[in-house]
Amino acid sequence: AASLPTVGVPPSGNDAMAPLPRPPAAGRRAAGSRPRIAAVAVAATAGTALALLAASAWTGPLRSGVGSTEAAARSQGRMDVSLRRGSLITMLAAKEKVVTNKKENKDPNREIQPWEEDYPMPPIKVFAEDFGEDKIKAFYEETIVGKGGPPPAGPVQDIITKYFLWDGKPRRGDYKYNAQEHETGFKTMKDMMQQQTWITYGGHRQATPDDKSGWVWLAAEETVMGLCLQIYKSVPYGRRPLLIARADDSESIWDKVNWSVFEKRLETELGTLLREEPRPPEVDDWMAKFRGEY
Repeated sequence: AASLPTVGVPPSGNDAMAPLPRPPAAGRRAAGSRPRIAAVAVAATAGTALALLAASAWTGPLRSGVGSTEAAARSQGRMDVSLRRGSLITMLAAKEKVVTNKKENKDPNREIQPWEEDYPMPPIKVFAEDFGEDKIKAFYEETIVGKGGPPPAGPVQDIITKYFLWDGKPRRGDYKYNAQEHETGFKTMKDMMQQQTWITYGGHRQATPDDKSGWVWLAAEETVMGLCLQIYKSVPYGRRPLLIARADDSESIWDKVNWSVFEKRLETELGTLLREEPRPPEVDDWMAKFRGEY
């Protein structure tokens, strides 16, 4: 009589040679019957059911030995093929959905966002070079007629901390900075004006990294995300200059900086706009601009 395959921990000792007890007659299938086992694979992507795959596997009579092993292997093989087909359909459906989404983004009535690849480059703004050395010195003298020290609580302190905290922590728009964060932001701003490592292009065409005049500026630029504070080593035409210091002695202004003037300057843009020109395509060599090649 055929015995059922062993399941679980194998028997040991004399029990290893004893046949397993047959199930009661009511629970047995007749020899030679071919029960059908349905395997259903549901392929889904993005939370939506994309396909219902059904694979049927036939098993032979439940017998011990080589026959049952071969039948199980054939059944498993059919199941693997069905699952592979399901995975392929899922992958193709996901790819089609991505292509569809890209086509949807080409809607001519939809406004392209600044962070998207096909967002148009802004034009070059050309300003009159009317902020010479005399005006720069007057701007500097107005900057250093205050009491100095850290910025007072309010919009000046908040905008400095917002752009110079640099701790990488996400914050909501209504977040309230604590005293330690304000102190860290102010220190970072002073360090950046002294080190001048991260600078933004200025000049009358907004394309000059350093005009060699010996001044370092802190200016605010209006962006799609609001005012953004940046360091300049050339006149920040088209921006809102807030502070200015000698490039080789920026530390000297902090004992006499005028924060009330700083706050008023948040509303005033520097320069007289003459025209706008189309921006040339970017070059692969990003250092070319620093070498003055274009």
